[in-house]
Amino acid sequence: MTAHTAFLDYVLPQVPGATNEMALHEIKNTIIDFCEKSLLLQIDHDPVTAIDKIMDYDFEPPSGRLVTKIIRAWYKGVPLDPVGPDEINSASVYNQLSGAVIRREDPRLITQKDARSFSVYPIPNETVPNAITLRVALKPTRTSSTIDDVIFEDYAEIIGHGAISRLALSPDKPYTNPQLAIARNALYLAGLNVARDRALKGYVRVSKQVRMRRI
Repeated sequence: MTAHTAFLDYVLPQVPGATNEMALHEIKNTIIDFCEKSLLLQIDHDPVTAIDKIMDYDFEPPSGRLVTKIIRAWYKGVPLDPVGPDEINSASVYNQLSGAVIRREDPRLITQKDARSFSVYPIPNETVPNAITLRVALKPTRTSSTIDDVIFEDYAEIIGHGAISRLALSPDKPYTNPQLAIARNALYLAGLNVARDRALKGYVRVSKQVRMRRI
């Protein structure tokens, strides 16, 4: 893990008058935004035990991290389709005392309620250890003061651009500079797009083969 203070050298020289405290505040905000939007920090979540008649489950990410998005999910090795909470139409999901028919069988859908919990549907009809497999993207919590080394090693300058842009937009400060904010935000967004592309495709080159048509 790398401390947020390691990013100060990429920020403070461009914003004279900014305190370490203010710079660290915007570095943290930038890192969280970067992780949320790039989906770069991904892990294999510990297997989750499905419990009979239970559809809601808590994530258990590493300490100081939250789950920003479920990337892939499986139930007993079968892929679960991701849906939004409002796409599950059964009243029993929201009120099991409603009198609606409660479907209990192997889940086929998964929805993420927030950064701390998710739900599967239909509601499991049996308890199965390690039945739910998840690949998830993470972001740091607000109380975290460190970030995974890959963010510093590969994207320290990009995080610096984002933090500088945020600081330069602060009103009535010695370092207020709208033009600088616009320029650095453009560099930050460009780096963010590169990171998101890597998150989606990995670090390997995806070749596009062209087949010759027979005449």
